Amino acid sequence: MAKQNPESNDEVLNASTPKPEEKVSMSISELTALIARMTAESNERIAQSNESLAKAIIESRKPYVDPKNEENEKLFREQTREMERRKRDQILKSQEWCQHLAGSLGEFQDQGHRTAIVWHQTDIREQVGICTVCQKQFREGDKDYMFWRGKRSINKISKSGDRFVSTPQQTLELTR
Repeated sequence: MAKQNPESNDEVLNASTPKPEEKVSMSISELTALIARMTAESNERIAQSNESLAKAIIESRKPYVDPKNEENEKLFREQTREMERRKRDQILKSQEWCQHLAGSLGEFQDQGHRTAIVWHQTDIREQVGICTVCQKQFREGDKDYMFWRGKRSINKISKSGDRFVSTPQQTLELTR
């Protein structure tokens, strides 16, 4: 164990720093400046402390998120997207496979070979068809629209009403 030398402590002290037993004299302006500097330093430390405390409080209010839980949720979202994609693909395949004929799913097919497509005329005079078997929609402009619109259906065309609306904007205004 090293000996402590009392003179080595004195070397550490600055030459302008008086020894503890010495009396010091200061002017009022020097004392005021010293107090102002100490107060400013103290205020700066308090401000830094308050800032770090505020950040800690904000961080403490955030809920804890378990990394494993985040990973599970990400995996769940990916699996859900994949299931939805497969579901859409399956619907499209079933719509391609569907014959759109009345009775095509049951034991007895329609003797008149009528379609299972129900037709509806909207206020803007567009005729839209929906297959009651696969829920495929047939709209004007579709490549197979004219083929299926030319066939006999199991229902009479339904209408939104006897009114005629020339633009879709007018339709929205009438329904409000």
